[in-house]
Amino acid sequence: MKVFSLKSQGVKEVKQYNASRRLARSIKPVGPLRSPYLTQLIDPSDGLSVLEKRVTNWVLQNPNAPKDEAVFVKDGFELTRGEIASLDIGKHISKRVIDVWSIILNHNEKFRSEESPLRVFARSMDCVANGDIVDVSKANVKNMFANALLPAWDDMADDFNWGKAELNWAYVLCVGLKSRRCDILDSSSAKEKNEDRYGDMPKRVVRLLGDFLEQQRFVFKGKCVREMVAKRITFPWRDPKATFDYGVATMRHMETYMGDGGKGWNSGVSRLNLKPMLLLRCKYCACILLSPVNALLDKVYKESEKLERERKEKDPK
Repeated sequence: MKVFSLKSQGVKEVKQYNASRRLARSIKPVGPLRSPYLTQLIDPSDGLSVLEKRVTNWVLQNPNAPKDEAVFVKDGFELTRGEIASLDIGKHISKRVIDVWSIILNHNEKFRSEESPLRVFARSMDCVANGDIVDVSKANVKNMFANALLPAWDDMADDFNWGKAELNWAYVLCVGLKSRRCDILDSSSAKEKNEDRYGDMPKRVVRLLGDFLEQQRFVFKGKCVREMVAKRITFPWRDPKATFDYGVATMRHMETYMGDGGKGWNSGVSRLNLKPMLLLRCKYCACILLSPVNALLDKVYKESEKLERERKEKDPK
């Protein structure tokens, strides 16, 4: 059995946010810049910019650099060079990359348009019954689940999203409060029944989310969530043979899915054209490294520029 969680910690007090605080922004975007869904969505049809090429080369084309070196830090959560290098072509993406992607998407939600649903992205969760976590009691599981939501919790949230990563496999579980639906976004083969493919994971997540909402005094929302039944969403770009791309597809689904059951949903990728998916690997790598929430952003700029300068001196061409 597996449950979405973080490392076991005591549950911190959950702050209640009112609507006015939720919409407050340190920088007030104007016009079309207000919505990341319209202007900040990564476009796989665009090529890499000079800066994007530079920072991705610094990570992906720098074999002599230490793999345990931190290249992203946010609130004590680190991503190493070796972990982000899993975004290289032909590799299965590390679940910690999906964790960091959740952090970045939560940051982008601060600049969403007021008409857009407020999405919350919990960090990918460790398994509580795989030997890594000793205490699998009901109380501790609830604590770990709550801790997975706390970094992004907002009492005005409309959709809750979990990026689930296992060995050579990843998918998204989205719980929508307004739409009252629980959706599974999975690019892998659909031959197996949901019960065989996902076990009781969706049911456990729904139950834990219901408990969490009730703890925050949202009794009606908690009741509605518990009544949800997870359903797998179909989409035309699903390619079950592209096993190495399950992770990047999951990141794309997290970025583009709005919790509406897939109506009008266009992820910008196609099973007939692999180029966008390959490009997204580099785009996401650069996006993570260059994110304004990255405490090591100055280091990324300076060291990538230094490496590029050294290479040009060796080969002026």
